[in-house]
Amino acid sequence: SLESAAESWLNVKAAAPTTEERIASVNSKWSDKIRFKLEAYEKELEGKLKDFRQLEFWSSESTLSSSGSGSVLASDGARQHLRAAEGALKSEMRSLEENRYLCDIFGLDDSVGIQTSLRIVDEMKLDLVEMAKLWDVSDALNSFIAESERSSWVAINAEELEDGGKAQLKSVKALHKCTRWCDAFKAVDRKCKDFLATIPLVTMLGAKAMRPRHWELLRKAACASPDFVPPCADGSILLGSLLQLDLLRHSNDVEEICDRAAKEAKIELTLSDIASRWSSIVFTMSPFRSEGSDEDIPLLGIEEEDYESLENDQLAVQSMLASRFVAKFQSEVDSWKTTLFTTGEVFLLLSDIQRTWSYLEPLFIHSDEVKRELPEDATRFAAIDVEVRAKLLRAYEISKVKDAFNEEGLYQKLE
Repeated sequence: SLESAAESWLNVKAAAPTTEERIASVNSKWSDKIRFKLEAYEKELEGKLKDFRQLEFWSSESTLSSSGSGSVLASDGARQHLRAAEGALKSEMRSLEENRYLCDIFGLDDSVGIQTSLRIVDEMKLDLVEMAKLWDVSDALNSFIAESERSSWVAINAEELEDGGKAQLKSVKALHKCTRWCDAFKAVDRKCKDFLATIPLVTMLGAKAMRPRHWELLRKAACASPDFVPPCADGSILLGSLLQLDLLRHSNDVEEICDRAAKEAKIELTLSDIASRWSSIVFTMSPFRSEGSDEDIPLLGIEEEDYESLENDQLAVQSMLASRFVAKFQSEVDSWKTTLFTTGEVFLLLSDIQRTWSYLEPLFIHSDEVKRELPEDATRFAAIDVEVRAKLLRAYEISKVKDAFNEEGLYQKLE
């Protein structure tokens, strides 16, 4: 009955102090034994933690313990090792629970040993959870890179590619700090950063300035296979084919070659502009008519803006000659140097000659008094008059300043 139970409980409570005294020595011995066991277990767990940190899922080169063929993805091996570690940890947690139960029985709840053991097991649990996340991030990164490599080179959007790479790096950086010491994290972090660092190199190589000769320089610098076909020869090439050149490793060569291509393209464009400009520059003309003649002799000139172009183009040619990238265009630049110099010199000489001739022509050709006073000079001028007229008419007939002023022997005759 209820009263009987209450009476029994009071008897037990009354006997408790006496019973505690009787078993005190036994309890003390067992407490010492349990404490010793917990201390030994703590050291055992510390050793197991060190072994745990050596397991293969911490490595970027995790492999399956048994595989029927060839190479296997590191993440597959890592996950197998993670599952094995989870199984071992569950067994360890059962041992830990047994020790906690003993602590409760013998009043050892505040034992340092059990608390340390609990902390170690919790660390392992956290490590397994976070390492599983790490390998998920690794898989996502590998999938992103693989998908990018399958993209057509000509269709690459560098901005989107960089945004995708940055999103992957954000996932890597979000991983728990407990993973950051291991080789697997370092490998994923490095791979992501290397891919991001490669994107600017890909962008540079996509410049229109890249010519077959530049791709050949890159092929040699990267020691690429002779079978490598550059984008300039194969418009369907995939990004992955280009990345096989290990661009980041040869980043200095890539930057140098792309810089060369850009500088050479600038020289090429400048030469094209000069050629286009001087193909259309023609003389201005003021007619000169001798006394008693119905023939106009053209006094030649150049528009002020065309003369400014002459000076600017000469400076541009000097700048190109000073460039270390001029070799490909050396003969063409040298030719323009000579052409523009001759054009300028002939223009100055001819301007002086025709000005003097137009002043003296009425005197030495049409003045009888001058002919009587200076017969020899008049005779010599008559010969010069014929030649000057012929040169002016010939230049005006050609009409283009560059072509007229660079006729063979003209400069020497005018001098």
